[in-house]
Amino acid sequence: MEPQKLDSPQQAVTKKRKSILILLSVVTILLAAAGGFYWHYKSRTDAPPVASEKPMGADLDTSRIPVLTEEGWGFADQEGNLLIAPQFSDADFFHNGLARVQTQDMKTGYINTSGEMVIEARYTQGTHFAFGRAFVVEEGGCPVCINTQGEKVFELPEAEEAYQFAEGLARFAILDTLKESPHGASRVMHYGYVDLHGKQAISPAFSDAGDFRNGRGRVKNSQGLYGFIDLHGKMVIPCEYTEASDFSENCATVTIGGDNPHTAVIDLEGNILHEGTFEKVMPYHEGMAAVQLPNKQWGYADKNGQTVIKPQNLVSAGEFHNGIAVIKRNRSWETMTSAGEIFPLKQVNKVSEFFNHIAIAHTDTLCGFINAAGEWVVNGKFLQAKSPAGQECSRVENEFYDASEFLAEFSEHLTATSLEGMEYPLLFSSLSNCTFINEMKIHGRLAYASLNTPFAENITLKYFTCNFPSSIQNYSDGQYTTNHGLPAESVEWSFALTHLAQIRITSIAMALIRQIEKNFNIEMSRDMNYNGTCYTGYRGDWEITIKTTYEGILVTVFFGEQPLAIEEPMEYFDVA
Repeated sequence: MEPQKLDSPQQAVTKKRKSILILLSVVTILLAAAGGFYWHYKSRTDAPPVASEKPMGADLDTSRIPVLTEEGWGFADQEGNLLIAPQFSDADFFHNGLARVQTQDMKTGYINTSGEMVIEARYTQGTHFAFGRAFVVEEGGCPVCINTQGEKVFELPEAEEAYQFAEGLARFAILDTLKESPHGASRVMHYGYVDLHGKQAISPAFSDAGDFRNGRGRVKNSQGLYGFIDLHGKMVIPCEYTEASDFSENCATVTIGGDNPHTAVIDLEGNILHEGTFEKVMPYHEGMAAVQLPNKQWGYADKNGQTVIKPQNLVSAGEFHNGIAVIKRNRSWETMTSAGEIFPLKQVNKVSEFFNHIAIAHTDTLCGFINAAGEWVVNGKFLQAKSPAGQECSRVENEFYDASEFLAEFSEHLTATSLEGMEYPLLFSSLSNCTFINEMKIHGRLAYASLNTPFAENITLKYFTCNFPSSIQNYSDGQYTTNHGLPAESVEWSFALTHLAQIRITSIAMALIRQIEKNFNIEMSRDMNYNGTCYTGYRGDWEITIKTTYEGILVTVFFGEQPLAIEEPMEYFDVA
């Protein structure tokens, strides 16, 4: 046997390097394969969702605070310095690097942290971004999910409502039935959840539902009882509570019914942590919850139900954030530390919860920022400011309604040359050609028809009214005489809407506005001071206004100044 040759030191190093390179290559291949499997699995629409380990609001940027000045809404830092110039009719906090804003013409879009409009303001509604997704609605459209580039991901045409994503799932509601009441139509809906790709993750089988928190979603069954499901839709806590809150810090407050209804706090599996001690238990934050005792006094308790801050004549108790809570004793606002130390707030009418160690404080007319000790950081600089706790815009509603029948019918009643069969200019004598001549009655300056006539599905024409500048009829020598040549000042159609049309009243009004703009080649402008939808447009010597009311839609045509009729001998004109 030949003696084994030993490698030289240089050869040994070379072999060792080769072995290390081979080992690294194998590890790289294995990691790439594992990574590929992970991303393939993560991108699957059928992959089970995973409860987010991030706390609620982790994608929220509170360094830019929405503030209102005389110029509109903008953004300021915690020292009150303006970061984005006030210019919007509304603005909200940044989520996923984008903030929902509303332009002065009431269109919704999204800006980046530099204030640039990166998603065009062309929507009537929009939610905040979460998990890189937001729901938006265009005029007369359905909920559409977009990504942070503004690209459409999916739409929910059957959904009445769609909510922003929470823990990878978004609530949606479908319409089950409509109930009529003296106060109008109300919706009975069923709730379910979709994933980030629009796939239905949990079918709409619940009469109410909440966003997922701590991997649990609050749901209500058809008997009106609440329980909790997991991210797969499995009922992990049965529906047996008459009331329930969302989970916070792995705790939820529930009301146990029966002969002795009382409040309890449960964990993620439904185990009772404590019960019967307090009348109310608010959500837990930083290990403590505001609790109301039977004597109506407020204090704070831990998750075992032990009172850690005793009641001190509190009439209001907020959540702890960074060890500070806002409280109210008698009529005075104060701040309280988690150790129970209290700082008074002077000349303050209202205070938000704390975030980033500041809170929004309001005086009689202005607002600013205060610190934990109740000292003004920014004193009275803004008209309004928003806090994360007061955020809205977590949902959008479906606006789609097929108003084609209504639009086609109304287009025949108002044309460029005639109105209800009467040619312009509209004189009282023209009423003899009016579509509603058989129903017309006269009272003072008004000629009107009380109709209640079906106009389109779920839309009824209640009244048609002509308004004149002076009394139409005079009584003389035992008979009524009427001035044929009296010009109308205005005419009005009053429409009553029921069922789904009433719920979609804004969509129908906007569809009519767009139709009028098209038919008469005009542009109608919105009245921002009207509490509802109100648009006015001008054509020649008359103007048209379309507005929504509590009951329906009013369409009014105002005619320009016309010479009053020459006083000629009046003849009898029977309109009744």
